[in-house]
Amino acid sequence: MGEGAVLESGTHTELLHDETGPYARLVAAQKLKESHVEEDETESSTAGGADDMEMAAREEIPLGRRDTSTRSLASEIVERNRRQDRDQKKHYGMFYLFKRIGSLNPSGYRAYFIGTCAAICTGMVYPAFGVIYALSLDGFSLQDPHARRHAGDRNALWFFLIAVLSALAIAIQNWMFNHAAAQLSAVLRGRSFKAILSQDIEFFDKEENNTGSLTTGLSDNPQKVFGLAGITLGA
Repeated sequence: MGEGAVLESGTHTELLHDETGPYARLVAAQKLKESHVEEDETESSTAGGADDMEMAAREEIPLGRRDTSTRSLASEIVERNRRQDRDQKKHYGMFYLFKRIGSLNPSGYRAYFIGTCAAICTGMVYPAFGVIYALSLDGFSLQDPHARRHAGDRNALWFFLIAVLSALAIAIQNWMFNHAAAQLSAVLRGRSFKAILSQDIEFFDKEENNTGSLTTGLSDNPQKVFGLAGITLGA
């Protein structure tokens, strides 16, 4: 292939018969490049010829291919992103971080919205208790026993209603945040596992990337996000 067109067609042996053809020149350039690594410095002239032939082959067949003998294109992209992160060292705000995490699980927005409303109701419980407690103290200052009894019953009813609503709000809050966090953890585990499978063989040869550490990371890292994006976030 070259420039989006089929330049030659055939088996490896058939295409090598035409020594001036694009395929034969490309194979010759690759062989010369491999031998160039093993040659001594005294054979620089031959190495120069290899570079010239490789350049000519690249010009004739612009495949746009990179040397992937040791690293894949995915590894190059990951390494480039890491270098950019190290160079820039950006500090992201809370809104940006929540947006990035939330984009991983769009279906959890509804659960987070309902859980947030329940969390607001839960946060209003203690101020409401404080107001009712103050009214209860004022009720003891009434001189009329009937009015004092009526105020006490009314305040007791308010305490009971607030307790019931608080129990419902806490239950809804914990359920919704746990549900959304469980979905998010499942997405993170799936993406992490997919990222591990796309790594080069040399990634698994490293001592820190053995089977035990990888499976532990698949379990622990999403669990940390689950703890942060679940009940802790609701609180």
